[in-house]
Amino acid sequence: DLTSSKTRKLRGGDMIKVKQLIILCGLAILMLGLFGCDDPVPDDVENLYPQKQILWPSIADTPWPMLRHDPQGTNRSQYSGGQLGEVVFGYFVEGFQSEASLSLDTDNNVFRLFTNSGYGSQFNVNPDGETMWFTQIGRLMEAVSTLLHTPNNIGLVPLYKEKTIVSMDLQTGIANQTIYLGYEPLHLKIDRSGNMYVHSSDRTTFNSYTPAGEMRWSITDLGWMSGEFQFSPDGEVIYVMGADSLYALSTDGEKIWSYKKIGGTYTFLLDNSGCLYLGEGNSTITCLLPTGGVRWAVAAEEIDMERFFSGNSQTMDTKGNFYFNGSMIDGPSGIFSLDNEGNFRWFREHRLTTDLICDQDDNIYFGYSEGPYKMTSIDSDGNLNWQVEYGNGHGRMAFTPAIGSNGYVYYPIKDGYDYDIIVVR
Repeated sequence: DLTSSKTRKLRGGDMIKVKQLIILCGLAILMLGLFGCDDPVPDDVENLYPQKQILWPSIADTPWPMLRHDPQGTNRSQYSGGQLGEVVFGYFVEGFQSEASLSLDTDNNVFRLFTNSGYGSQFNVNPDGETMWFTQIGRLMEAVSTLLHTPNNIGLVPLYKEKTIVSMDLQTGIANQTIYLGYEPLHLKIDRSGNMYVHSSDRTTFNSYTPAGEMRWSITDLGWMSGEFQFSPDGEVIYVMGADSLYALSTDGEKIWSYKKIGGTYTFLLDNSGCLYLGEGNSTITCLLPTGGVRWAVAAEEIDMERFFSGNSQTMDTKGNFYFNGSMIDGPSGIFSLDNEGNFRWFREHRLTTDLICDQDDNIYFGYSEGPYKMTSIDSDGNLNWQVEYGNGHGRMAFTPAIGSNGYVYYPIKDGYDYDIIVVR
């Protein structure tokens, strides 16, 4: 009848619409796959692991208060870095050379340790490139001799040959306390209560002291400590690189766990959740859980990497993406990036002799020397923001740059004969 005929026609029309919908959905899925093939990382991964600055009561809240910026070794600033790629000034101290990184106070004054015939001097340089004061303080130990800022304008410096830690007034440059250790100190960090932790220069002893300099404990059975040590975000655990293992220690000096590493590791960092990121020799990039278990491990050949450059420290952006320096198999060296779950993001060919650092906008900064000094900034996707050349490159750009609250990026020069610090905005 008429009613059933209309019903059959409507059902037929519905079938056509269903077929059209299926075709459209198929095309949409195909297009999504085509446009997404350049970025295999799901977008939501980059929003799952936000990172922020961890305030540390015993360390001054300055733009760059210590080596690697913070006790977790992130090399990440809470401020925006240079946007223009313009040199503000180059600073030179005639007759002095430096193998140290630098630090900044709340007013973006630069503090850097220099040497003259093996004897150390601490220079304070204002944001206009003028020397505010300098003082001779003792003999130093390369890049790790970086001033550590504590509250009330007090700085801590380990002195190598003097076998001491010096506490100095950063407004005047005058030492107000000297703590004798009896051995040559190397790395120095402090916990949230101000207790000090020190490597010996022969890398066989790891000691802790009260803020007044009284020994709390000493550990000598970690083997030859090959690299730096870092703190967990809550400040309760210290991670120390031993001869063949990474050790987790309590702040009371008790061993919590150890992880037997595959190869040599010098620098590493921690994220806000307490996970550790390290390169194990040339073979693997590993992320460890706070409990010591492996969260993920990426073999070098999986990302066409031949060598991990452990001498240049890594960084992590505010989304938890990890950046490090290495070389491709039978190819150039440059910067690799993984997301927080270990997925490969990109590789960009670059030369660099400094550490990688990151600003609050996820821009990455680094530099190198080849003829002129070259300072570079890239965004979180590896795209070039700017590159600027300056000077004749008679020294070697090295160690850790720093970012000020004024947007300036401060690049230290090793053994400079024309500049010792170059500042870019």
